[in-house]
Amino acid sequence: MRRCPNNHAVPDDVRYCPTCGAEVTEQAGDSQQQEQQQSQQQSHQQGYQQPGYQHTDPRNIPLTGYRGQYRSPVTVLLLGIFTCGIYLIYWRYITSQDINAVLGYEKTKPSYELLGILCMIFSWINMYYIDEALVEIDNKRGFHSDSKFILWLLLTFFLGIGTLFMAYTVQERLNALYSGQSSRTAPY
Repeated sequence: MRRCPNNHAVPDDVRYCPTCGAEVTEQAGDSQQQEQQQSQQQSHQQGYQQPGYQHTDPRNIPLTGYRGQYRSPVTVLLLGIFTCGIYLIYWRYITSQDINAVLGYEKTKPSYELLGILCMIFSWINMYYIDEALVEIDNKRGFHSDSKFILWLLLTFFLGIGTLFMAYTVQERLNALYSGQSSRTAPY
């Protein structure tokens, strides 16, 4: 089997790589020589690595350009109050999915919100992941932002409004992201 310039396996009867689309122009003898070089390189590597698998750090993956649904932060806040927090569980679940779609990998844990119904610590863990993800999104967009998780915790323990404040500020930041604005315009 031949290989494309990006080292993907390519069937003998195709001209372009089905994985990356690169043009394959090598001869049969060249492909055998390239396979020998590749096997030598693999024998020098430590540990096993699947052919064609390249480990990339998720922090280096660019944003996907996904745009979620615009939600009014006031509406999120009011629904959270009127439903005694039930809407906020749903909101954190879908927000976690949206943030993962923006990043292109799973940074937050939406399933923790379902576990959070039984034990609130899982919801707090996911809120921490949401905060980390928003900081990462802002950094990838070229904006500096700070973690707000400790503030959310303090507001919850001392005033009981931390989860409401979190929902309002996170939705403001996501709306700013979806509209292409700087998150600095969002109050938090």
